Amino acid sequence: MLVCRSDFVKKVGYVMSIAERFKDGEDPSTFKELLSFKGMGPKIASLIQACLGQIPDRFAVDTHVKRCSKRWGLTEETNVNRISRDLEKIFDKSEWAKRHFQIVAWAKVHCKARGHVSCEICDLTRIKESKES
Repeated sequence: MLVCRSDFVKKVGYVMSIAERFKDGEDPSTFKELLSFKGMGPKIASLIQACLGQIPDRFAVDTHVKRCSKRWGLTEETNVNRISRDLEKIFDKSEWAKRHFQIVAWAKVHCKARGHVSCEICDLTRIKESKES
């Protein structure tokens, strides 16, 4: 994957400005406060909340969660915000962070984007779909 140098420089700038705000004594912990940081989106804000031991306000959706949730039939959406809403309906809020990390870990080992033949969950999904037809 090619990354545009200007995008990299922009992200580094965002990280540095966030670090400065923390260094200056700010301690944002709510979802809304985290989103106030330039360059901070819902996914990262939710993951920071999880890492702080809080229950996130949103189900974090990254490329792994998006791919697996679609393959497993948990959503038909392509938009990460809509996928997040679908997953929030399936899982208890207290499990959102745990389920996010579990899906990511599974995807990195068993349900890769490239060269994906099949994984156990995808096989179960296919069996269920064929029985429903």
